[in-house]
Amino acid sequence: MRTVRSLLVAACPLALVLAATPAFAQDPPEGGEATEGTEGGTEGGTPEGTAPEGTATAAATIDKTSYPTAFVDRPLVVVKGMIEIAGTGGAHGIDMVGIDMSDGNEFKKVTLIPSVAYGITDQLQVMLYHPLNGICLGDDTAPLGGTAPCPKVYNDIGIAAHYYVLNSGKFLLAPHVNVPIWSFDTFVMGVGAGALGQLVLTPKLAVFIDPTILVQANERDPITIFDLILVPVQVGYQITPVLYAYLGTGIFSTFKNFGDNIALPLGVGAMYTIAKKFDIGAEFVLTDLIVDDPVGPADGRALNVRLAFRL
Repeated sequence: MRTVRSLLVAACPLALVLAATPAFAQDPPEGGEATEGTEGGTEGGTPEGTAPEGTATAAATIDKTSYPTAFVDRPLVVVKGMIEIAGTGGAHGIDMVGIDMSDGNEFKKVTLIPSVAYGITDQLQVMLYHPLNGICLGDDTAPLGGTAPCPKVYNDIGIAAHYYVLNSGKFLLAPHVNVPIWSFDTFVMGVGAGALGQLVLTPKLAVFIDPTILVQANERDPITIFDLILVPVQVGYQITPVLYAYLGTGIFSTFKNFGDNIALPLGVGAMYTIAKKFDIGAEFVLTDLIVDDPVGPADGRALNVRLAFRL
């Protein structure tokens, strides 16, 4: 099962960033707090039109011109008419460049994994993405303790759609469907579904989870079958209005031989907003903390460069 496991480990750093910029609660605007009896205020001191502390702002209140600079204030999907050119992932997964930093294989594999998302409405987003390597430069053999090999320079693509069903309150939810094409060479595709959820703990702190099931739709070889269970979890904090940091982990495995193929990555990263339309950042990932190969859990490593541009 080494082939399946290496592909699964390759997907872990991508899955960790499925919600690198979740939607949290917006802080009241400076000078915007009102007390009872103040003009524009309501009973209890909350100004009219302002969400109570600890709840998220509805996506309908955000458009292209008012799209927030702070990551924690953004909706889980891009808004109507917006195009986001970024990296692969679900809502705002923006790892554009992946670099294998595994022990003994540093810089031997570099991937460019872009995605393009478009907001059809404020609730419905469609995305073209890359489920594995995208443009892959490196060895054509699997490095020991590293990620999956580069069998082709370009060999995968996928489409996805998210629908923002709960876009305000302490819990946000955007179910999604996915159609990944894992290989053109030997054509292998899948179908899947999941639900991107966000639990808002404070206006600056939240927990994200995106349980997803992907089923291989063809070429179902009993040895290399690629039915997946992905459960990425992320905790993010908005340090300043333009600086966001997060810790990501999760459980990733296959339906068949679930216990033998479990991967448990751990990543830490940060994003910085240079301008309202441009984000940059980096993430360091230990690809599998419970790897049972003849390497240590710290030997499988990846460095991801994160970019996003919105039109």
